[in-house]
Amino acid sequence: MEFTTLQNSFSKALNQVGRVVSSRTTLPVLGNILITAEKGNIKLAATDLEIAITTGTTGKVIEEGSLTIPARILTEFITNNNDETISFKTKDTSLNLKSEHYEANISGISAEEFPTIPLLPKEQFEQIGRNKDVWD
Repeated sequence: MEFTTLQNSFSKALNQVGRVVSSRTTLPVLGNILITAEKGNIKLAATDLEIAITTGTTGKVIEEGSLTIPARILTEFITNNNDETISFKTKDTSLNLKSEHYEANISGISAEEFPTIPLLPKEQFEQIGRNKDVWD
């Protein structure tokens, strides 16, 4: 997997999925975030086996693929990085993150170890948030 994305948009997506990652779990992969790059989209997913959150952002995908990365370490690197763009590249189960001023290598777990998140039909979703007709 190899892609480049904006730090700002990746950080927002990371903060959304990071809400369900447990720091204390018997399964190490549940402390990770699944990153999938395909067709110009970067998808992030996390679960605690009761709740799952999936979101995404856009980027320049050079090579499609997926890997799970420890949420705490990834979040610290991304939120403390002030560079505009960050490049991600995997080699086996390791992720190399590189920006203008920073670089890190983080060991991950294969995406095959991550629990399957079932897809729900669109009619089962409800919009949560501000509705202009209700609040104005």
